[in-house]
Amino acid sequence: MRKKPELKICPFSNVIFTPKRNNQVFATSKDRQAYHNEKNNFIRNKISEVNKQLLKYYKILDSLLEEHQYAYVHKQYLKAIDFSFKLFTYYSEYKGNIIYGFYDIKLMKHRNEDYFYITRI
Repeated sequence: MRKKPELKICPFSNVIFTPKRNNQVFATSKDRQAYHNEKNNFIRNKISEVNKQLLKYYKILDSLLEEHQYAYVHKQYLKAIDFSFKLFTYYSEYKGNIIYGFYDIKLMKHRNEDYFYITRI
């Protein structure tokens, strides 16, 4: 004797449906796609705000380096051009110095605490 299929509730549209497969979760493929698109768009929007700031800081450092191998910049100058250390792509230490990374550019405090040493990796 065949078992009667159980009814399920679609998590996206809240429609009651009879699944065609035992692992079916959504009522239709459009509901499944819409659910995942909505979920992923939320994540993408959160990440884009962070990436926007990181790109801004990267452009600032890139313009300070221009075509040079390295540059020394005063911390007040960085603050004046709206640079912040709140976001960075990586962080490490080298011989007791903190290194802030922005993609392929690294920023390290110079021996004189008021200056930063900027270089590409």
